[in-house]
Amino acid sequence: MREFTVDGKKHALVLEGDPSLFDADKAAAGVKKIVETARTVMGPLLYPHYYFLNMIVEAGGGLEHKNSFLGMAGRYTTRTHRAYMCSWRAAIAL
Repeated sequence: MREFTVDGKKHALVLEGDPSLFDADKAAAGVKKIVETARTVMGPLLYPHYYFLNMIVEAGGGLEHKNSFLGMAGRYTTRTHRAYMCSWRAAIAL
């Protein structure tokens, strides 16, 4: 689990599965940038906290809830820049 704060709101990236080949620090930094950009575009963060739940499996997809997001990514997702950027584009497009 990696935690960060944006505008005083606690956020956490929680990993489930085999994270041995997944760069959690890189992913958390990317998620933080997404939250900061969303705040700039959409305005204040109206939730008390937010959890990004990432299942490390050989599948893709995601589902957003009120205070959380459940996503799926492969364990090799952060190994190359191309794979990493493609995974975020896919997640944002959901």
